Amino acid sequence: MTCLRVLQGFQVLVEREWLEFGHKFADRCGHSIGGDDHNERCPVFLQWLDCIHQLMMQYDCVFEFSEAYLVKLVQHTYSNLFGTFLCNSSAERAQLSVADRTFSVWKFLQADCFKNHLYLPQEKVTACLASILMAHLRIAWLKVAYLP
Repeated sequence: MTCLRVLQGFQVLVEREWLEFGHKFADRCGHSIGGDDHNERCPVFLQWLDCIHQLMMQYDCVFEFSEAYLVKLVQHTYSNLFGTFLCNSSAERAQLSVADRTFSVWKFLQADCFKNHLYLPQEKVTACLASILMAHLRIAWLKVAYLP
């Protein structure tokens, strides 16, 4: 979970599990030239980012990146301003020299305005989550002990 919480770790996760693994961004986002098959369009990456967003809303001090980071990531997944999410595979991106001919969204997202200023490092998060868990356990115990 730690790698997912920091900027560089989240980038590596997206690159490894989505870009390198072969998620067909061009087809799924409707970027394909001549790709008129609307059945290929699917917002699964957007849905995954929404899951991350839901975790951020529940644990606002756990992630190094902010909500604005996720919003910009979603916008630029569809914008075609950066080469990061162009094409359907790493091989296709390499064949078309996308990295040499475009900019990466990751450099743009390194700006301070996309950092969560409430972010707590790992050791502080562990203590915080432990106290939250204890509070939930106390509430559960009180319900069991005092409710008929």
